[in-house]
Amino acid sequence: MFRGGLGVPKKATMAPILSDTEVGGGGRRDIQTDHGLMCGGLMSFQGEVSDSPAPGLTTVEFRTSVPMVTYLTCFIVSDFQRLPPVNISQGFPFSVYSTPAQVNKTAYALELGSKVTEYYIDYFNIPYPLPKLDMIAIPDFVSGAMEHWGLVTFRETLMLYDPNISSTANQQRVALVVAHELAHMWFGNLNWTAHDGEVEFRTSVGYTEDVLS
Repeated sequence: MFRGGLGVPKKATMAPILSDTEVGGGGRRDIQTDHGLMCGGLMSFQGEVSDSPAPGLTTVEFRTSVPMVTYLTCFIVSDFQRLPPVNISQGFPFSVYSTPAQVNKTAYALELGSKVTEYYIDYFNIPYPLPKLDMIAIPDFVSGAMEHWGLVTFRETLMLYDPNISSTANQQRVALVVAHELAHMWFGNLNWTAHDGEVEFRTSVGYTEDVLS
């Protein structure tokens, strides 16, 4: 799996570096990869070009992004799979991805995440501004969870749930983390700040929304 973000230099793999609190002016980025792999980014697909730039490769074209701080950008190339997405009433798909072996453990996060998203759209009375919303469970993800806009990333233990073997405490933890990260689609992503000292404010608001949801 390839995972890349645009932010501080140690995360930079795909584009020129901006400060992680600097606003990118939107733009469109493509990914070139082997045929048949899942390519994820903050925006939805615009198209694919097979055998480009060479035989056996595919160029995946993403739609032009909205302006945002660069630490929210994320791209993933993998063999991950998903259950059928849920269509949010606002008119965009909500999907949850995992490794093929774990995809049956994503049903709870898919149901919960789609309902929490519907709740936040109604509660904030502010439409979700992107054309899709994905969550993805990554093995050994060091950050625990991260509110990448449109492609929210999680450590597997914080998103996957198996009703046959998982504890109630695990279910509650998944619910709390999912609700927290989705709250950031509004608090922290829409109302970004240019000062790292205000991260605590954005995070505390996220925890408040956990309780409300």
